[in-house]
Amino acid sequence: MAPSSEMDAPRREDAGKLDMPAAAMRELADRAVELIIARIRGLGSDRPWRGASRAELEPLLREPPPEQGHAAREVLERAVREVLPLAARVDHPRFFAFVPSAPTWPGVIADFLTAGFNIFQGTWLGAAGPSQLELVVIDWFRQWVGYPATAGGLFTSGGSAAILDALVAARERHGAPARPAIFMSDQTHSAVERAARIIGVSNASIMARHLLPNIFGPLSVAATFYIAQAILLESALSFLGLGVKPPTPSWGNMVNQAQSAAVLQLQPWTWVFPALAIALVVLAINFIGDGLRDALDPRSARKA
Repeated sequence: MAPSSEMDAPRREDAGKLDMPAAAMRELADRAVELIIARIRGLGSDRPWRGASRAELEPLLREPPPEQGHAAREVLERAVREVLPLAARVDHPRFFAFVPSAPTWPGVIADFLTAGFNIFQGTWLGAAGPSQLELVVIDWFRQWVGYPATAGGLFTSGGSAAILDALVAARERHGAPARPAIFMSDQTHSAVERAARIIGVSNASIMARHLLPNIFGPLSVAATFYIAQAILLESALSFLGLGVKPPTPSWGNMVNQAQSAAVLQLQPWTWVFPALAIALVVLAINFIGDGLRDALDPRSARKA
């Protein structure tokens, strides 16, 4: 239903007023509902993501704080027109990044009710009814998962807050150690590292327990190949007379002696054994590198 021109016009006389008449409140809510429904109905034909750089948004939204308030309807229309579209549509059917969500209309109304009733659920005294409802729903999940009757929990605003709560609980369960540490893999979400910093895990502990174990495997594999390359490079340079100088012994210097037909034919032991030593050592180191890669890289195709 298209709003009339009278409804579209911002009510300047209400600008700056914190207390609105019931009719104005209902009119503003009706307009918000119209805009939300239009957004949901047109979601499939819209882009999954629409963004802009800060350089683009600065001239659009940067302005000094207003001396006078604006009509609520005017602010609503501007937010829907200039601010809210520049974001990911996490409930879009083609949105597969980050954490997609698909709220139902009753869920949207529930958020509206929660904000309208201005619920503070920090204590049982402040919100006994919602707190009891939380306990009941948490207990449903406990039964579905199969946790014991002593298990419990709470709802949070999202995954990051849940991770922080879990780490705090783990820290306190173990006596709040002075030097806490946390083990993470290279697939761990960045929210875990941020939560670890908040609860007091130092950068050194994060590096020792998170970064170093994850880079040990790749570094070990790379080191074996670099050692093999170094042996081949030294041997080649010494054979050409550009490497280690006699009397310092090296396999390259030994092979360097075999540059005449007489030595090649009459004294093969002077170059055959050093050449074999170079080949066997380089192959052995490469095999060690392959074995380390298979043993330390869980994503290796050979390990599957």
